[in-house]
Amino acid sequence: MEDMTLPYSCHMERDIKKIDSLPLAMAYVPWQTWGNLYKPEEGLKQGTIFKDLNLPFTGRRCGK
Repeated sequence: MEDMTLPYSCHMERDIKKIDSLPLAMAYVPWQTWGNLYKPEEGLKQGTIFKDLNLPFTGRRCGK
């Protein structure tokens, strides 16, 4: 059976250190506008007070 491992390079260790110094994640979260709201009682039932965020859950995974 053939050895499928990549040859080690001194650059690999340097690249790993670069990756380790990067932040875990960066998120972009736009401000939610305060409009088109449910009444408090309905918001509790729906799980959100924002009607625009009340979207159907399709139960599918990404890429399928």
